[in-house]
Amino acid sequence: MIDNDYVKIIEETKPTVLAAVRKYLFKAYYEYIDDVCQEVYYKAYKGLTGGKFRGDAKVSTWLYRIAVNESLMMNRHLSRKQKLFERAASDYAANMETADYESEKVLFDRLLVSLPEQKRTVFELFMQDMPLSEIAVKMSMNESTVKSIVYRTKKQFIKMINGVDSD
Repeated sequence: MIDNDYVKIIEETKPTVLAAVRKYLFKAYYEYIDDVCQEVYYKAYKGLTGGKFRGDAKVSTWLYRIAVNESLMMNRHLSRKQKLFERAASDYAANMETADYESEKVLFDRLLVSLPEQKRTVFELFMQDMPLSEIAVKMSMNESTVKSIVYRTKKQFIKMINGVDSD
């Protein structure tokens, strides 16, 4: 396949792929639309260059199906991560009512202090329920960078609560 042909496929199918992703991706995860679309076209490229597209249907129909599958996979993936974080946050909140509160608070404070200033600010804004897109603008960062910082900080915090050394 020639790269120009692939670019043409993207241009022609972009509305179809976006429609599928918007239809099947949970609204709570709309900030990941670009990630899902990128994965759709990556898989399509691999499929087209690897001979996996049989030609039984139009390319747009095939890409629509890939977009549906990728949206559903992203829903499952992000839902699992959200449940894990909510469980850790719930455990943390429950511990706040016990004598362990002080040690948990110390862990959380230790985590925040250990972060570089920019990452600490990003996470503090996230904890104040500021949308990732607004944090990105405020911090002059790409939104994907903000997502990465928040994800890694959550993961680090969960490890600390569970007594796993995060270093």
